Amino acid sequence: MAFEDKRRTQRFDVQLALRVRRGDEEVTAMTQNISLGGMLASVPLEPALQMGETVHVSFNVPQIPEPIEADAQVRWTNGASAGLQFVTGLRAKQTWALGKFLEGLASGG
Repeated sequence: MAFEDKRRTQRFDVQLALRVRRGDEEVTAMTQNISLGGMLASVPLEPALQMGETVHVSFNVPQIPEPIEADAQVRWTNGASAGLQFVTGLRAKQTWALGKFLEGLASGG
């Protein structure tokens, strides 16, 4: 049986600096890939993120000056990296900016 990718949106390999906040603790992390629905990120929190946990993330894309911010749920983790799914809807301007950023990646820019 072949693996079926159930992702709704295309992911793009890109490294972006990311702030991840869990409670009162905040760290700088790095994305490994990103989509309109979430990201894979290396998150140096101790203890490591756990599946089902919700964190707050913020990151920048060139299309808007303010950071994109959302709550994200840990969908899976291997300790060093975590698959994060946005659980709060991005604002319209943030969705537009992230979409434009991803379009640029898709076209090789």
